[in-house]
Amino acid sequence: MTKINHHRRSQVSRAGRERWEQWQYYVPRHRKTTKPKFKDLGITADTKVTQYSNVSQTQCHDFYKSDAWLDMRKQVHRNINKGYCNNCGVDWKYPLKGMTPHVDHIKPLAYYWHLRLDMDNLQVLCEYCNSVKGRRMGSDMKTVMQKARYKRLKQIEHYLRNK
Repeated sequence: MTKINHHRRSQVSRAGRERWEQWQYYVPRHRKTTKPKFKDLGITADTKVTQYSNVSQTQCHDFYKSDAWLDMRKQVHRNINKGYCNNCGVDWKYPLKGMTPHVDHIKPLAYYWHLRLDMDNLQVLCEYCNSVKGRRMGSDMKTVMQKARYKRLKQIEHYLRNK
């Protein structure tokens, strides 16, 4: 081995060591990162965490009686209503309990007040799916809606067998 190669090898190893030291400085591997606990955020078991907007139930009920909402509902039934529920896919023609079409806010009105008349935030659900969904959002809503869809399909199957 010549002196030049030995010198080059030490330069490479020194540069690698310096990079490693910089990496350790910025991202310490020996320290565990932990998520902040609820008590650190000032949240206890008694505290209710409210999301997004603070709209009262009376404001929501008054909105559903307003002319703007009634006009929007007519527009949704004219343009978006495909003849079946957006969740379970059951056609309106079946004489099942809770099959009347309802216009539903995908993102709940109480939390997303600014989207109350946005056409992209509206969908047509049957009465049953709409009542099951309620104000739920996220993964909780998805699981509840899957259960509702399964139950509806069982009702359709039962109806068609007894027809």
